[in-house]
Formats: sequence, C-alpha cells, structure tokens
Amino acid sequence: MSVFAALLSGPVGMYVLVRMILRKEKEVVRLGGGFAGAMFYLCNLVTAQVFYVPFEAFYWHYGWLPWLVWIWLRYLDGGSRKWLVGLFTINLLALPQAYVPTIFVVYAILLSIVSVGRQWRRVLIGGWVVGVVNTFWLLP
Repeated sequence: MSVFAALLSGPVGMYVLVRMILRKEKEVVRLGGGFAGAMFYLCNLVTAQVFYVPFEAFYWHYGWLPWLVWIWLRYLDGGSRKWLVGLFTINLLALPQAYVPTIFVVYAILLSIVSVGRQWRRVLIGGWVVGVVNTFWLLP
C-alpha cells in the first residue's frame, strides 16, 4: 500500500510545488504549469525505474521529495514558527528515505541549491532542523 501512496504523493507534491514556484507567473499557472510538472514527474523513465522493483528508501524519496522542497521554500519565504514546525514534521515523516546516505546527500545538495540568495539566518536554522531530525543515523 505504501508504494501506491508514494506513487500518488510524488506527482501531487510536484503539482503543489510547481504552482507555488509559478505563482507570480499567473498566465503560466492558468495554462496548467502545475499539471505539466506533475505529469512530467509521473511519466518519466526514472519513475519506472524506481517502481519496477521497489526499494523502500527510493520510493519514499520519490514520494516525499516535492513536499520536502515545498516546505523548505515555504519556510525560507515565510520564516514563521509555523513553517519551521512543518519543516520538522515533514522531515520526520520522510525519514524512511534518509537511512541511505546517498539519498540524504542528494536532498542536502538540492536544499543548498534552492537556498542560494536567501536569508542566511533562515537557511542555517532550517538546516539545523533538518540535521536534528536526521541525527539518529548521521551520528553513528
């Protein structure tokens, strides 16, 4: 059941993420920018590769990555305690992806790329929260 939940959660999260990124470009959003992003995320060869022989960490990464980037950007834009708690919660829910160190490294690199040009204090606090959630496997 969790495999199908990840297969559904990934494109829905990508739809929400693309709509948030394109919110300033109202014409693009009206023409289906979020739907196109979700369909691309769902209908590419990597999706077939991940779900052909499902390994738990990889399909959890597929399902949670758009939501993780979405909450990261929402926290960096808003900076309120509500978004920081959301960042902690969504990272906690996405922990089954993090026990494979290479997936966490990809996630950390992606967060650092989307953080370029943002307020450095929020980036450090958010990075600390992501690190605290993942300390159980980072420390050993």
